[in-house]
Amino acid sequence: MKTRIHLLLVFAYFVSSLSAKKGEISYNRDIRPILSNHCFSCHGLDEGHRKAKLRLDVREEAIMSRDGIQAIVPGSIEDSESWMRIISDDEDDVMPPPETHKSLTAEEKELVKQWIEQGAPYEGHWAFSTPKKAEVPKVNGAKNPIDAFVQDRLNKEGLTAS
Repeated sequence: MKTRIHLLLVFAYFVSSLSAKKGEISYNRDIRPILSNHCFSCHGLDEGHRKAKLRLDVREEAIMSRDGIQAIVPGSIEDSESWMRIISDDEDDVMPPPETHKSLTAEEKELVKQWIEQGAPYEGHWAFSTPKKAEVPKVNGAKNPIDAFVQDRLNKEGLTAS
């Protein structure tokens, strides 16, 4: 019985993570890891290593106009210099630079594209956010709150518990 519950929880986790990718992009879940792995070493907090005086870890800095050019223009990939450099075929313009060996995957590029199109919202780091108690879904047959969350998700996916 415990094995079934564990398998069900693992399945529910993977289903939820897949469906989360289809909807609204989350900065903390989807974008921050990409920027951290590919961009922050040159465009992050460390002023000594920062290139082009550009910070991508702070929204106000990322959307700031520099000589008429904005790294990120919320809602517009065509006007976002960072996007144009991500998709560039020119080795002198493409970001991250080829010598870093940190090219974005097609999936990462798509996430960044969707994020910019959705207004490029930033979120504070989760560690500095007050945890919020989730409301327990009202479902039939749930013996405890965890069962209620699992059953609710199964219902949303059109599945039934075995």
